[in-house]
Amino acid sequence: MVDNSLFDICDKKHKKLITESWEDLAKRFDFSSGENLRSWFKRQRKKMGLLKSNNKNEKILIISDLHIPDHKEKLVLDIIKDNSSVDKIIMLGDILDCTAVSSWYNEDISILDYELIKAHELLCSIRKITKAKIILVKGNHEERVNTYYSKNAKIMGSAVVETEILYKLANGFSIKYKNKNQRIEYQPIKDIEYCNGRTYIIGDLLVNHPSFYRKDYMKTVCVMYNEKFKDKYPNVNVIIMGHTHQLGLVFAQNGKVLIESGCLCNPMSYTDKDDKPFKMQSYGYVYLEIDDKKVDINSIKLKYLGYDEILK
Repeated sequence: MVDNSLFDICDKKHKKLITESWEDLAKRFDFSSGENLRSWFKRQRKKMGLLKSNNKNEKILIISDLHIPDHKEKLVLDIIKDNSSVDKIIMLGDILDCTAVSSWYNEDISILDYELIKAHELLCSIRKITKAKIILVKGNHEERVNTYYSKNAKIMGSAVVETEILYKLANGFSIKYKNKNQRIEYQPIKDIEYCNGRTYIIGDLLVNHPSFYRKDYMKTVCVMYNEKFKDKYPNVNVIIMGHTHQLGLVFAQNGKVLIESGCLCNPMSYTDKDDKPFKMQSYGYVYLEIDDKKVDINSIKLKYLGYDEILK
């Protein structure tokens, strides 16, 4: 459909517009006879500042540190229901606990196959609630699998084993059940993207799952920003980090927004040990909107859900 407003502008300026030939119009308004008329109008509107940006205002939900199968499933699904209209859900690392390759002692040890199945079930439940694209970002717990296979390459045959466990979760996997003497296929789930790394960037938003921890409140994200991201990503204005199981926000001196995203898992056993530098974890998540590749600072919401002793 032709834009009448632009026709009116042209008509007022050029009285003979409606009677001129195609060749005359092409010469007068600088478009070739082979150019699509709609494309020409779009080009003219852009010149005149009448064309709106095609960049979509994206609503984004960030959840972190589920540590499946030690996640609080009802809490996670309730959060998804409350934010079902978002465009993207970023799962910011430690989606799986990967206890089987952990150096931490855990009596209720779980194998990686079981964790993958539980994660697949959770993602299927999420997909029934929302059409949002889901981004899987690697955390230090998923990194354990890579480390384990690297150390045991001769035994495990690293050349034929896919060590990116979140890649399997995003793209489907199969598991052989010895007792049942059968192999079950777990199909890929629609609109899931695996980020092959621990940093993911959208516009001026950077999310990251680090490997170190500072006990002081918000110290982890501040150290990571100053030592790693400030010079490397000068155009990033909002940084959100997982891993600490704490929820909070601070402003850097230059106005950058630094956020730690909380967690959605049961209390980790090692947090009770006095000789370990961990705090009591807090539950929560982050919501924000990106407009024209920039985070709308006024849209940022940190939803605090309480400390671990409240939600046990």
